[in-house]
Amino acid sequence: MRNETAPRPAHGTGRALGTKKALLSRIMETAARKLKCDKGTLFLYDEKAKQLWTAVLQNDLVAEIRVEPPQGLAGYSFWHRQAVNVEDAYESPYFSRKTDDLTGYRTRTVLCMPVLDGAGQPIGVAQMINKLDGTPFDDGDVELMRAVAREIGDLLDASGS
Repeated sequence: MRNETAPRPAHGTGRALGTKKALLSRIMETAARKLKCDKGTLFLYDEKAKQLWTAVLQNDLVAEIRVEPPQGLAGYSFWHRQAVNVEDAYESPYFSRKTDDLTGYRTRTVLCMPVLDGAGQPIGVAQMINKLDGTPFDDGDVELMRAVAREIGDLLDASGS
């Protein structure tokens, strides 16, 4: 994972991108509240760089995170097009502690869901971190995240991204 600047929008697209980002942020904030977790992150795939980058970061101390699939839990979810539900991130061979080490945050429970476009191709990953009550994410949480990922995919398809 590397801290880098996100790709800049082309001239004249800033307002549309800002509106879309605001909608994506609201979707992720609502999902985090419903799932009763500390924060959510939305990774989108940058085809040119062949990396996932953080389009939406909540309550975070870093500007951006980049992951090269299949690295990391989000990268694994993206690459394999499947949900990843981890009770203890530090016990997972796919989890990278780099961001935790940089920020002092302690990631425990993680739920990742691939975001697919209308053709079923992965375009990103929605990720929720740390249930507030310390319990693992359950089957109901997985189904809610599946709906969130579908909503994000629909929004991105409709906006041509």
